[in-house]
Amino acid sequence: MPAQTATSSNVDRSVTFNGWGVNEVKAKRAKDAPLLEPVSYHPRKLGDNDVEVHITHCGICAPDIHTATEGWGPLLKTPCIVGHEIIGTVEKTGSKVNRFKTGQRVAVGPVVSSCLNRRMDCKICEEKTDQYCSHVVYTYNSKYEDGEMAQGGYQERIRVDENYVFSVPENLKSEEAAPLLCAGVTVFAPLARHNVNGKKVGIIGVGGLGHLAIQFAHKMGAEVISISTSKNKEADAKKFGAKEHLVSSDKELFKKHENSFDVIMSTANGKGMDYDAYLSLLKVRGTFIALGVPEAKLEFMAGALVLKQISCTGSLVGSIQETQAMLEFASKHDVRPMIEILPMKQCNEGIKKVNENNVRYRVVLQN
Repeated sequence: MPAQTATSSNVDRSVTFNGWGVNEVKAKRAKDAPLLEPVSYHPRKLGDNDVEVHITHCGICAPDIHTATEGWGPLLKTPCIVGHEIIGTVEKTGSKVNRFKTGQRVAVGPVVSSCLNRRMDCKICEEKTDQYCSHVVYTYNSKYEDGEMAQGGYQERIRVDENYVFSVPENLKSEEAAPLLCAGVTVFAPLARHNVNGKKVGIIGVGGLGHLAIQFAHKMGAEVISISTSKNKEADAKKFGAKEHLVSSDKELFKKHENSFDVIMSTANGKGMDYDAYLSLLKVRGTFIALGVPEAKLEFMAGALVLKQISCTGSLVGSIQETQAMLEFASKHDVRPMIEILPMKQCNEGIKKVNENNVRYRVVLQN
């Protein structure tokens, strides 16, 4: 199909990028059409501080699916190439880039731009929490200030602000590093902020995020308990570092662990989760961290919080500093995702496997 016509003067019409994405919103899409189809577009011009990356690998992450299917609501802006767990090599650099060289292996995560306090009035970026900046541009389904859309990692190339390009430690394989750029930092950052060393930590969900959360928490020195709807992931959970595995339907075992956890992290996004039961596991002044983003509301009784002064919090990916720290920690402490690799052109098959919960535990697409 022809490349999408852009309206901004900041478009490089001499170049066409090709990828896999959503061409039409759900309401207009034929029922039998594949979710992702070929997409071609003219990218933004390579800025002085930009890096062009040839993509070799991109992980499939839950937000890719929620966005493409409009599971989080009618927010999709088409055409949209999803994917934000990107590994590749530098092909070009802007005139002011000196941190990266052609041929260098690099990574890109869920954010590609923010103000980084260039206006000198952004307290969020000043406090190094740039992922929450009001001027943030996410890797896909997000607009730059010039009106151009950012496009994600299910494609051949991507152009990114050098501040959001990360060095990849040599001992991390590209296919293993990809899921760390979202799943990895999403669990690492709150675990590090809550200093889980020596604490009892529960991880709800032994899946794409959960299997990494167990590893990171264990390597940080926590006593880790995995919590799942299924017993069949117990062996894997213990291999990743869990001391014990709780099945959510086992009321007696839940009773045994009541009021004993310092932190519980939810990486799951299933329907009908019993949050009151999970909160019952926390100590007085314990912390519940929500990471999974279900398409339905999180519901629990207020008394579950009030009677034990429980703190409920959430976390979105990680800052620039947290992302690089996560990569270094994973490299040093041998934290690795369990993956399945598919060719990029089989992205729809990969999404189907994720939707059917038929993956242990991340799908990585390869160009």
